[in-house]
Amino acid sequence: MKTIQGLKVAAMVPLGFMVLVLMIFGIGEMVGGDITGIQHFAQLIVLGLIAWLGWKRPFWGGILLLACAGLLAFVFVSMVAEPDMG
Repeated sequence: MKTIQGLKVAAMVPLGFMVLVLMIFGIGEMVGGDITGIQHFAQLIVLGLIAWLGWKRPFWGGILLLACAGLLAFVFVSMVAEPDMG
């Protein structure tokens, strides 16, 4: 197996765990009668699309992951750093 192919497969292991957890949460909540469990499947779809892009086009997948991380970091910092005026 080529080194790059091996790295791609190794990168899918943590992704597989995240997919498994999201599926367990979504199915578990919906079986329990809580329809809001479907929100986990929305996250699963986005994660799957990013993973597909990262597998087919690693450069663009990496750029998208970095952009998402930067956006989420900015949102988190702006929510935590902003004092509550209420």
